[in-house]
Amino acid sequence: MNICHFDYRSWSIIPILIHKFNGSSGMYLRTLIFSIALLALPSLLHANNGIIKVLKGEVYIVSGKTNLKTKAKMGQKVFASDTVITSKDSRLKVVMVDGNEINVSPETRVKISKYEYANNGKKKNVLLNVLKGKVRSKVKQKYDGEKNKFQVKTKTAVAGVRGTDFLASYNPQQNSSNVITFEGQVEFGLPGANGSIVNPVAVSAGQTVSQIGQNMPSPPQTLPATELASIDTETDAEKA
Repeated sequence: MNICHFDYRSWSIIPILIHKFNGSSGMYLRTLIFSIALLALPSLLHANNGIIKVLKGEVYIVSGKTNLKTKAKMGQKVFASDTVITSKDSRLKVVMVDGNEINVSPETRVKISKYEYANNGKKKNVLLNVLKGKVRSKVKQKYDGEKNKFQVKTKTAVAGVRGTDFLASYNPQQNSSNVITFEGQVEFGLPGANGSIVNPVAVSAGQTVSQIGQNMPSPPQTLPATELASIDTETDAEKA
């Protein structure tokens, strides 16, 4: 068995094996299983990772596990709790284990605060924290917004989706947040308790909404087609 690729379904046989063997043989077996579990635990905890597919310029990853800051490399894995930092004229695209794409624009800092995904589709919860700059999410999975959530938050606002393509940004100097929807619909409002969105505004495809401080979001505005196309290109790491 390859310990680095220990399948969570294999754990189901452990109680059967332990029950089957008694005495000294059982003790050795329990010790062996416990050792395997300790070795496999890190890979299980970090199973929900993403892979860097596009890398332009200088990009850094701050490990959520070690807090070490390292220069990003093509093909590198990115995990939940990691922070991505892009320099000027730098871009990054991460494709997560579930197919969702995260495009990080220049001069951005974003933390993958939570990324939960089960192969059976019963557990899907994502939270990205945009500390500054712009992050575009191309969401392939479907979320109901209740038991399963995909949210992008800033210091002042939060955006929730059920499967769409949108850009979320935060300007720390102005303490302002903004959302632009390319496909689908986004709920955008103030952050509430337990991941709720207070007085959400629906932002449909081709629309944008801004929000400053603790004020309510502005009414949705439709972007001119040429402006939307330009933003579409510049926020897609592969096209830009």
